[in-house]
Amino acid sequence: MDNNAKFSACIVFSGILWFSITGCAVFQKQSHMYIMRGHIIDIVDKNIVICIGSKDGAQGRRG
Repeated sequence: MDNNAKFSACIVFSGILWFSITGCAVFQKQSHMYIMRGHIIDIVDKNIVICIGSKDGAQGRRG
């Protein structure tokens, strides 16, 4: 391999690595918004934690 081919391969590999790392970070945020919404995350005693997929968090209702 000549230097240009090695440099090109390094750039391509770096790009793939960068996209895979940033893609995982974005997917983690999106999974709570679309995939995990409504699923039970944890149950402790009689308290249930449910993923609501909202940036603002849950709003309690009293009434």
